[in-house]
Amino acid sequence: MTERTDRQPEDVLKNLPQSANIAPDRSHRLEDALNYHAQDLNVIPIPKPGQQVAEVLNNDNETSSKNADGKSARGYGTWGELQSQPQTLEDVQRRFQGKEDCNIAILTGAVLGIIAFDIDGEVAQNHFDHMIAGLNDPQIADAIRNTMQTRTGGSCGRHIILRVNPLEFIGNDNCIRTATLWRGNGSHSEIKLKAEGGYIIVPPSVHASGKRYEFINEVTPVALSREQITKLVQLFRTSNDNNGDAGEGDISVRNRAENSLFKNLEGSKVKEVVSVLRKHYRAGSRDEMIFGIAGLLFKNRVSLPSAKEIIDALCDSTKDEEKISRLDVLKNTYMKGLNGEELKAKSQVWEVFTLLHNGDGATANKALQSLLQVISQDDDGDGNDSNGTEPKASKSANLLIQLVKENTLLFFKDQYGMPNVLIKVTSHVEIMPIQSKKFEYYISKSYFDSTKGEKVAGSESVNNAIRVIHAQALFSGQERTLGLRVTWGAKNREIYYDFGNSEWDVIKITSATWSISKMSDAALFTRFNQKAQVMPSREYPSDIFDQYLDLMQIKNLAARVLKFGL
Repeated sequence: MTERTDRQPEDVLKNLPQSANIAPDRSHRLEDALNYHAQDLNVIPIPKPGQQVAEVLNNDNETSSKNADGKSARGYGTWGELQSQPQTLEDVQRRFQGKEDCNIAILTGAVLGIIAFDIDGEVAQNHFDHMIAGLNDPQIADAIRNTMQTRTGGSCGRHIILRVNPLEFIGNDNCIRTATLWRGNGSHSEIKLKAEGGYIIVPPSVHASGKRYEFINEVTPVALSREQITKLVQLFRTSNDNNGDAGEGDISVRNRAENSLFKNLEGSKVKEVVSVLRKHYRAGSRDEMIFGIAGLLFKNRVSLPSAKEIIDALCDSTKDEEKISRLDVLKNTYMKGLNGEELKAKSQVWEVFTLLHNGDGATANKALQSLLQVISQDDDGDGNDSNGTEPKASKSANLLIQLVKENTLLFFKDQYGMPNVLIKVTSHVEIMPIQSKKFEYYISKSYFDSTKGEKVAGSESVNNAIRVIHAQALFSGQERTLGLRVTWGAKNREIYYDFGNSEWDVIKITSATWSISKMSDAALFTRFNQKAQVMPSREYPSDIFDQYLDLMQIKNLAARVLKFGL
């Protein structure tokens, strides 16, 4: 990792090499870029609206000119390397040198420690503010209120920029994907999460309308934890599922196709599938083939993002110039499948294979089975039993569900509709959101322990088990209110205080006394970044209050009257 400079932007400008010949004026974007860079933000130039940029047309590097829209990075080179490492001062200088009045974008992603909520439209802004207020989470609300915010140059757009800790997102399963979280009516009413592979346009860039992007809060981005980000994502996705007016566009496909029923493929698995497909993906039959492949991927529960990777790589490797239309077919096929329409999958692919092999059905069937084996095989070997009676993944998922039920005291949804469990962990019980990474690790460890360390649950089994448990909590469980540090007990006759320690100890306070115990279903808590508190003790002098008042220099004994009550 490259260390960033801790100098201020104006100091950096003064010390640039003379050969750069860059004047530090506001008409040049280098100074603005350095301001962002000084805040540990990776930045890239974006061609301003109306600027002529070159666009590559094909694999022979033929180009044509087009007018920039002020949002696309095309025309100013690649920036993929900046998605995985901090940007150096020299890189900022090189990218922005000579680009007067260009627009500026901040790159987003967990690895870079930056994400952003892109809110488009007045309805979306009102919805965002309403959901945050209803979340009743002061820490999240304060962070959003006090973090960097910008107003876009379009109509009623807003960017909310937040920091995350990259160490919390190590590993492919933990990355934050760019996605549309909520969509209202119309084409300009949505809430997007900008994360891996994304960027946002920032001030003083110019919108195609001629208006400049402006700061609402020109401050350093505030940090949220992974759990807090997950809570926000679930909040808006749940509100989208409950929005009867939400459109059935790409967001509906993406939200449902990325849920726990579908599996994400590793990069090596994508390459393996493409390697098998490209042998049969020939000109003249690609239109029919792509329909079959799309149906095959859907029926084998390959997530839409992974399916897009496969089609994208397949088209690139075979120089298919119709890639955009192929991806449209894929999206539309997933839409039909999710809406319950019958899809031609194996039969479609088999017909194409038979045609390619001059009517040889046996050879076509062999090729189809080879393809199916690659697509359906789980990375950890959760394929089918040798007798073909029941998939191993199903057995593993059933065992995971059984283990959870044996250790769960309560399935419930909280006041925000989020599913949770009150579950036994060694000598105590804990609250775990069912969609949290902690719960996923919990059931994975339970499975590992139940097999005496001989087996590891596959990702498909874990995801399917979580999906069923999620439904159990939503539709069969109770609805309970989660307190944050302090909450009332039964009939508001006692107060419970969460110590925030690893044993989930709580203190119960009544009008007569207090006592320490483990958390139970009498009072339930949620936790966000709390630190463990000091345990109270009954071992103290009888004149402890007098000693405290002595410190306050209250000499008049008549003034030492404490009025208190519960």
